[in-house]
Amino acid sequence: TSPRASLRLRYPTLYAAAVNFEMGGLSAVAAVELHEDGFGLRPITGANTGIKPSKDMAWRLSAGYELPLAGLGALTVMGMFEQLSYSQDEATGAADLEDYSRMAWLLGAKFRAGDHEFRARYAQGLNPDCTLADGTDCGDVEDFGAQQFALGYAYHLAKSTLVYAFYTQIM
Repeated sequence: TSPRASLRLRYPTLYAAAVNFEMGGLSAVAAVELHEDGFGLRPITGANTGIKPSKDMAWRLSAGYELPLAGLGALTVMGMFEQLSYSQDEATGAADLEDYSRMAWLLGAKFRAGDHEFRARYAQGLNPDCTLADGTDCGDVEDFGAQQFALGYAYHLAKSTLVYAFYTQIM
């Protein structure tokens, strides 16, 4: 292993950037992250265990809009779309995972009246695409997608402090 690769194995590298735009009730965010050996498992478990360095990349786009409801409060609706990708350039064994990619989306709403806030969200992770080191696909990944819904309540104690409770279920 080269000295540079050895350093990368000891010190995972993480890069992230985000752009946020707000105008009136509209808010939009674009974000991207790149992780090189982000889990940092090789130095923890030892370089001879077969764990390969990985590269992970994620990007996300989201937008929300706050609608004032005269005398009642405000309703905010939002949506999000993201893609996560994972790769191991040094995958060599036939069963080693070389590439993995999945997309997900989320829809949500919150209603705030005074110090009370009610929230609801639904998210779905789509079935992934993945490839093994020998070039074949990973087989049956039809049940790898997931759905989540969440309901919540928050009480604002002060402008910067709130208490909340959520119920969430992943299916």
